[in-house]
Amino acid sequence: MDQAWMYDLARIDPMYIENIRLFIEEAKGHANRQNKNDIFCPYVDCENKIAWPDSKVVQSHLIKRGFKRNYTMWTKHGEIDDTLHEVDT
Repeated sequence: MDQAWMYDLARIDPMYIENIRLFIEEAKGHANRQNKNDIFCPYVDCENKIAWPDSKVVQSHLIKRGFKRNYTMWTKHGEIDDTLHEVDT
């Protein structure tokens, strides 16, 4: 998935805000599949070290200050690095 929008769009851009909404939906789905209610926050200050039960907190953090640096593989939000699953033939 292309995450260029996370760093290339202004946080007031409607496309950024729409992508945040989609990100939150993915993160909630991932948490649900893990039988958890909390979502790790990739906000620049939380750095995926703090999980919040209210997705609106995560959303507001990402709109106010943006994502932590280089979070292009959403490891805490359900995206798996396919290269980890490749088998040498």
